[in-house]
Amino acid sequence: MFKLILFVGMFILMSVSSSVTKAQESDVLSSPRPLWNTDPVEETEDEDGDEEDEENKEKKRRLKDSASSPTVRQHLEEEEPELKPKREINVDMNFSNDARNIAKSCPQQWEDEECLRATSQAALVLVSNFGGKLDQAGQKSFMEALKEDCAASTAATQEDGIPAYAMKSAYTVCMNKIADIADKTGVVPEPSYMQLLLATVWCMEKSPQCQMMELALRKWAK
Repeated sequence: MFKLILFVGMFILMSVSSSVTKAQESDVLSSPRPLWNTDPVEETEDEDGDEEDEENKEKKRRLKDSASSPTVRQHLEEEEPELKPKREINVDMNFSNDARNIAKSCPQQWEDEECLRATSQAALVLVSNFGGKLDQAGQKSFMEALKEDCAASTAATQEDGIPAYAMKSAYTVCMNKIADIADKTGVVPEPSYMQLLLATVWCMEKSPQCQMMELALRKWAK
């Protein structure tokens, strides 16, 4: 009888233990598991990182010192591109001065850069003066066309290295536009400057009339 009671007691104890274990497992499985570990991690000092920071600081200090040295600074200054200042734009009408510059630099060398600069200056004065006359005459509607067709003829006043054939074409286009506008508006361009530009085109084309034009310019060369 005692053995039977002991066996039943052990069976009940095992059943209770099994039930508790299953209940614990059920609680664990029913709670959501985090996708990553949320436990705080203690920060540890990285001695190697501190050494690396010190090394980087030392490198930066040496680089700064070398960049500020006279030799390196001079080298950097030498490599900086030099900005060419723009030439002064002069649209004042001074025929004697403009004719003199052409007479001194152009005969026998109408395609040289110095001559192109002088003839382009004459074109600039001509266009500016004619534009002013159009404005005074109430013909502003023609000024945009004048600007578009004559801007290239003034380019050599500011830039070097422009091909002579390009300037010759620009002078021709500009004179034709001025003549066309003059016919439509009755506004007359400055004849002396038109004559200078016409002489320039004839001589750049090596026209027979060039010799006569060069002779006429001689009196201005003095």
